[in-house]
Amino acid sequence: MKTKKTIELILSRDISIILLFSIINNFFPYSTSAQTKHETEILKVKAGGAVWIPDNGDGTYTNPIIDADYSDPDVIRVNDDFYMTSSSFSHFPGLPILYSKDLVNWRIIGHAVQNYPYEIFNKPQHGNGIWAPSIRYHDGQFYIYFGDPDNGVFMTKTKNPAGLWEPLKLIRSAKGWIDVCPFWDNDGNAYIIHAWANSRSGIKSILTVNKMSSDGTKILDDGITVFDGHAKHPTIEGPKLYKRNGYYYIFAPAGGVKTGWQLFYVPKMCMDLMMIKLFLNRAAQRLTDHIRVHGCKLKPAKIGLFIFKIEMLMEESFIFSL
Repeated sequence: MKTKKTIELILSRDISIILLFSIINNFFPYSTSAQTKHETEILKVKAGGAVWIPDNGDGTYTNPIIDADYSDPDVIRVNDDFYMTSSSFSHFPGLPILYSKDLVNWRIIGHAVQNYPYEIFNKPQHGNGIWAPSIRYHDGQFYIYFGDPDNGVFMTKTKNPAGLWEPLKLIRSAKGWIDVCPFWDNDGNAYIIHAWANSRSGIKSILTVNKMSSDGTKILDDGITVFDGHAKHPTIEGPKLYKRNGYYYIFAPAGGVKTGWQLFYVPKMCMDLMMIKLFLNRAAQRLTDHIRVHGCKLKPAKIGLFIFKIEMLMEESFIFSL
């Protein structure tokens, strides 16, 4: 079945509601017999007492796709499989790993972290710990990076996302480094991009890129500021760095959770920056209001993880997380 080529975007900066954009026009390109079988399976799940099933069993879905709080989700696609993780703060096991074949039906397949290397977390530390992770696949391994605003940048990796992950490794002791995202370039060089927590560091509204060892286990410098949002885009955070057809892209939200907007940038080189477009402005809009994005009318109905389709002309379908 042919589908229009689209771009996927995941908006991940709002604890109350997250908009997840699809990469394809048809999530369930089943044959008639396969569709009937799928509908039967969904009915069995519902009959078993499932609290919420987003899959309607007829090739459509109902938002939210996950009726729960998965703050700051990050998703990658590896071949035909999708993997997601999210903030887990001081809850352990932490860094939940979710798996899907279609971006609608998700199941937990494990956790990347079983415990934390600080005794203070033996007691509740509400709002502290694991903030806004990024999951990536590189050279046959899955990596997760995150910033703990009080302790620094951590990473873990595995060859099997449903199995055991390596113990957390602190690769940079720091205050206020948050929303860490790794990036491996074609030439073998590696980088991380991150934002800053003003509450811990006294710094905010800037994005920093650091050089990283090719194996992803060491941060090699103090970094450079690639964007200063103080003038027009305060509280810039949650950056994600990609390379596509020779161009670098940085996606990041600004303006705060309740009244913010989404931006993307095209750096001339990985360590340079040129802003190109503000593509979603949600300022002065309530979560229950209609949101218009490129002519697509969206109306969130309840708290949870949501998925919407936005069509844009691209050479191929691919995924971005914000």
